[in-house]
Amino acid sequence: MGAKLAALGSAINKLAVLISMLCGYLATPEAPARTPAAGPVAAVLARSDVTGAEATGAMVSGARAPEFSTRLQAVKVLIARQVDARIDELLSAPTGTDALAAAPARQQAGEWILFEHLRARGEDHGSDSPVPIARAQPAARRTDALARRWLQLLDPVWGGVYRQRPSPGSSGIAGAYDKLLRDQAGAMEIFAGAYQDTREQHYLRGIERLDEYLLAWLALPDGLFYAGQGGDLPGLPERIGVSGYWALRTEHERRQFGLPPVFESIPAQANAAVALAYLRAHGVTGETNYQAIAARTIDRLRSLNADSPECLSDGGDAQRIRSRAALGLALLALYESSGDADSLDSAAGFAGCLTVESSAADLEGSALTARLMDRLGVHTGDPVWFRHALNRLEGGLALLPAGESIGGALPRGVAEFGLSLELWTRKQGEYE
Repeated sequence: MGAKLAALGSAINKLAVLISMLCGYLATPEAPARTPAAGPVAAVLARSDVTGAEATGAMVSGARAPEFSTRLQAVKVLIARQVDARIDELLSAPTGTDALAAAPARQQAGEWILFEHLRARGEDHGSDSPVPIARAQPAARRTDALARRWLQLLDPVWGGVYRQRPSPGSSGIAGAYDKLLRDQAGAMEIFAGAYQDTREQHYLRGIERLDEYLLAWLALPDGLFYAGQGGDLPGLPERIGVSGYWALRTEHERRQFGLPPVFESIPAQANAAVALAYLRAHGVTGETNYQAIAARTIDRLRSLNADSPECLSDGGDAQRIRSRAALGLALLALYESSGDADSLDSAAGFAGCLTVESSAADLEGSALTARLMDRLGVHTGDPVWFRHALNRLEGGLALLPAGESIGGALPRGVAEFGLSLELWTRKQGEYE
């Protein structure tokens, strides 16, 4: 089945490229990707005086669409500034929990992708960053400082990370103590990366605490995981309240007032992200059980997708595209970890379908799909995958939201798109 899917994916890929070439996809005035968007991104793309400091020497003309690498590099630099500004807010914020209760300094677990941005840049970015705190700290110190913030999100009793940085003694924000599956995956990615960089034992313990929480509270017998756990318990006495409940330091004390409810949906994208995180943890710790957990989750997700048509021609919804791209990335990680050729074939099959299903209306879907196709190009050596990845990135330019501002949490789609640009442009010269 995997070989057939790979063959089908390859045939679809080649056909799509031929069609794209015939249609002149590199410069079509009517194409949606050429429609200017409002906001700072459009301003950068429309200018003719972009300097080397802003776009690494790129010159951008508003009258004619420039080469892909120029436009993508300009946007990458702009998003990098937003990322650095947000990191600056988090690392400059007071360490006291009360001071972190208000936006924009309040840390959110879902911002784990900031850490991935730093690691994607490596040491090369440090001294050129426009943010003062970024200039003052080498990349390794910045990633370590950011990872330490995520350790503070861990529940000291049951493990798992809260959705937002707790603020004991205040009423808090609704949902701040939720433990979402996607956030657990992100935290495990951070701790694995930080442990790889520093070999500090508190990061290893962070991985272990996440694993304990996931298996004890969210794991299903078939290998999948529930969507998360609610932090706002109903019926708590007024003298305790939500923040008071989570401030209790023993399981016995908490159980007297009840247990937090579980969100019983089973999100495919978040499950794929957890599998990928477990594989990253296996890679840096050597813990074979992490690899086994990931393989089981991936196998179950793959079997669920096999029960429905593999390739759909109706364009599909954004969430299904995100989920398939995320599963494809997890399959590639399993291939890297175990050498299982079937995983590579399956990833190619999913990517082949994504060349048919349009992600033109969803920025996050475009970013994840581009990342999958980029990695397939690396593993297969087929340049067709690189061309598909570049097409998805170029199409994403028209989807950037208007009115981006420096500071505050980035929209998820923008952060994912920026990460894909970082990963792409870091190696772009190798593909051309």
